[in-house]
Amino acid sequence: MLFSQEFYGAGAFTEIGFSARSLSLGNTMFSDSDPAVAIYFNPAVVTNRNQRSVHVNYRTNNSYFGNYTTFGFYNPIKLSPKGIGFNFISYQVGDIEGYDDQANFLGNFDFKEYFGAIIFTSSLHNIAWGLKLSAIYSNISKFNKSEFIGGLEVGTTYDLKLLKIPGTGSWNIVLLPQIGFTGKRYFHPEYFNDHNNFVPSKLSLGTNLIHLGGPMDSFIPGLNKINKLSAIPNLNLNIYYDLLKKYEYPAKSSLGITVGIDLEKQYSFSVNMGRGNFTRDSYNSLNQENLNDLQFDSNHLFFFNTIGFSINISRFSVSYAQTFHPYFNQTDYFSVSFNW
Repeated sequence: MLFSQEFYGAGAFTEIGFSARSLSLGNTMFSDSDPAVAIYFNPAVVTNRNQRSVHVNYRTNNSYFGNYTTFGFYNPIKLSPKGIGFNFISYQVGDIEGYDDQANFLGNFDFKEYFGAIIFTSSLHNIAWGLKLSAIYSNISKFNKSEFIGGLEVGTTYDLKLLKIPGTGSWNIVLLPQIGFTGKRYFHPEYFNDHNNFVPSKLSLGTNLIHLGGPMDSFIPGLNKINKLSAIPNLNLNIYYDLLKKYEYPAKSSLGITVGIDLEKQYSFSVNMGRGNFTRDSYNSLNQENLNDLQFDSNHLFFFNTIGFSINISRFSVSYAQTFHPYFNQTDYFSVSFNW
């Protein structure tokens, strides 16, 4: 806990992940098309702009990391390309043992952190932009320490779809269908000048590297003759990659891969795997490998440290993710979304 606060600054825990689906895909920018989730990663959102969205995420079974709950809402403005939304995150963990720099036991304390944001987004053709105003409040009981800071984030996304590969028949293969940029800056009333690592500024580049989709009868001849199927299921694959840089800290990368099946755009199932927040350089006396191991177990599943699945049934979506940590074992996340 103390190391996390020192290295990342307050607000680090609110970046754990906003949804189980996005977390299982390494928290990449375009990993979740649900508007209430997407505006958390980038205040500019293009997909599903004409639908309202409510999203809830909850984490279970890991007392070391405490209770973590997220809530999001998105509402498009009628007869316009604009929309508004808000995000909320609650993080609470208790019975933490506190020690001073001489290893003297100071007693147990509780830590709480809350994040809230209001988002405005708009689009023109295939380009979207957005603005996010946010605030973070953190409190450490028995130490009489509480902090409040505000933040500003601007973002943009581009629906490229310019590199569609021709001659692939009924299959749709697109390189770089989406790309996005965000810039984030936080402001603290007292520590602005001498606490540079207090929720550091961050620049992010997010991409949907490749989208591949097509009917499954290309692999299973005669599938279209099965009378019980109202339509031929489609197989799809997406690869996501993000690169982010915080002030004075090493750059980080995130990777997500999802493989799914959908039927008439009403029902879908996908398996998700991700590798989140792996550093690209060393920091002070910590090398790159140690930094990665502090975040996740880099040896698990050969490369991926998150795995999960998503089920979509009409307007409802349910997702599950499991993360792996070398010291605290696995943690489970569940998300539920509704669009109308």
